[in-house]
Amino acid sequence: IEAVEKDAKAEIRIIGYINEWSKASSQDLDYAIDDLVAKGYNDATIYINTKGGSTMEAVEIVNSLRKFKGKLIGVGGAVVASAGSYIACKLDEFQVATNTQFMYHRPMGHISGNYDQILSQAELLKNTEADYIATYEAKSNYTAEEIVANWAKGDQWLMGKDIVDKGFADKL
Repeated sequence: IEAVEKDAKAEIRIIGYINEWSKASSQDLDYAIDDLVAKGYNDATIYINTKGGSTMEAVEIVNSLRKFKGKLIGVGGAVVASAGSYIACKLDEFQVATNTQFMYHRPMGHISGNYDQILSQAELLKNTEADYIATYEAKSNYTAEEIVANWAKGDQWLMGKDIVDKGFADKL
């Protein structure tokens, strides 16, 4: 992830696997956004090309992006999947190319520990799932029930025009 000034505009690039141990984490992005906001940037363009990653990192990336008080315009690259699709759906506008691949699915997590820890982590996953359902429902043409029914079939892949037709993107 990088946040830079380009042609007198704030530009965020989310590329690669999203997790807290990679270059695509929320922590460095948060500091960079603070700098851009301090310089007076209100709007940002967010380029997304990721197969996904950590659901929690995606939520924190969205929280950091919301420091911009203006419009957040997303542009989809070759693939916008999983946690990346969550980020895309939280933007004010999302644009895709005819060959952009978009995937959403039921959030996943890695749970381990003793019985009490597993129960606690299951509650976290339940809450995360509720947030993802609400996000996809708010952006797309699907109801919450349709999203859950689609998830039951496995990963949901859309491309180009279908992404727009299903409401996950605003422009082709």
